[in-house]
Amino acid sequence: MEILTKTYTSYYWKTYRMGDLLVRSLSGILYVLLILSTLFIDRTWSLAIIGFLSIITLREFLNLIQNKSYLPYLLLIISFVFLYIEKDAIFAPVMLIASCVFNIVLTYHLFKSIQVKNNLLYQYGFSLLYLIGGFFFMAKIAYANANIEYSPVLLVCIFLLIWANDSFAYLIGMKFGKRKLFPSVSPKKSVEGFIGGLVGAVLVSIIIAYKVYPGITIANWIIIAMMASTLGTIGDLVQSKLKRRAGVKDSGKIMPGHGGMYDRLDSIIYTSPFIYAYLYFVI
Repeated sequence: MEILTKTYTSYYWKTYRMGDLLVRSLSGILYVLLILSTLFIDRTWSLAIIGFLSIITLREFLNLIQNKSYLPYLLLIISFVFLYIEKDAIFAPVMLIASCVFNIVLTYHLFKSIQVKNNLLYQYGFSLLYLIGGFFFMAKIAYANANIEYSPVLLVCIFLLIWANDSFAYLIGMKFGKRKLFPSVSPKKSVEGFIGGLVGAVLVSIIIAYKVYPGITIANWIIIAMMASTLGTIGDLVQSKLKRRAGVKDSGKIMPGHGGMYDRLDSIIYTSPFIYAYLYFVI
């Protein structure tokens, strides 16, 4: 009887995980198609879809930090107005420095297990420099090329690296994960999953360098892939820490199998200021 029970339990969990993977995959495909199809229409539609995603994500983020103010939404609108009218010559450099510094401080807090402050001033800074800054430079990546012209392909490539890292980390971690990466913040993340995500992102970056965006050297694409993987993992851990403090599993329920929009975009939100800086100043 005990053997039958164990066999049934094992079968149940395998079926459940396969069903969960199917739902997650279908939901992810629809999400990817929505972003890709919109980015290639034109610049206005690109800003519109990123703006739409940023509003949903900001709402989920503010719920996590228990901020019901409308000021962060106003700051978000102002930043995207600067983007649209292309009058961010001063705003963008200041925002870039501030966002990178703030994200580094977040990383320091994460690894030192320092509790994030919860006063209003810090919340507004958190909203502007981390989340809004992440979306601002996500959109700016499409302009981080030699001609400073709108190039959706460049932004799509960064998304592909982030998605490759997330997908490989999830699959490798689910199959081979044994050593916990950061158990105090995210018990499910494993060292094996992190390495799998890194390798997957690098492999995709090599394909991108040869077939999709040869305007950037393969060495630079590999560096960008390593940034996307490492910083993306940190971004995910930052969000996990916020969710743990808020006592929730997901930031929302808009995406079956993935949770909220913030759950899906946490990696690129944290990573985009650093990748933009590398694309614009190094390449």
